[in-house]
Amino acid sequence: MKENMEQTKKLLDAFRLRPGKHNGKEIVLQGMIEGSPMPALSNAARLFGLKQGDAIRRRMELPALAKNEGIYIYADGKMADWLEKVENQSYHEVRVKLCFDILKDCTWVNDEELLIETDIHGFKLIEVIKENLEDYVLNTE
Repeated sequence: MKENMEQTKKLLDAFRLRPGKHNGKEIVLQGMIEGSPMPALSNAARLFGLKQGDAIRRRMELPALAKNEGIYIYADGKMADWLEKVENQSYHEVRVKLCFDILKDCTWVNDEELLIETDIHGFKLIEVIKENLEDYVLNTE
């Protein structure tokens, strides 16, 4: 388990550093789903290919990262149904797709058009591998 966590941390760090290089890769994560589901940010939903109005996001705390550090996983359709209903503070193993894109937006400043580019990266839920990992907490300590 510790080896998997180290490998996950390396890939997550690499994705944060160079998201374009790792865009589209799929990885398996083990962690705790926490908090309440929230509507997906509309720009993220659109850029990650999720159906706006059906897409949600929820926080997942990962032992591979520093304490109290987590990620938001995004989903729509059947995966959103699962993510919406899953019990708070429960442990699961999921497959996610690393997603990255650049949002381009125009605005006006002092009567001049200004192009603003914003990097958006996140994690799209692809598959639930194992639910309710009861021995998860013991295995990560």
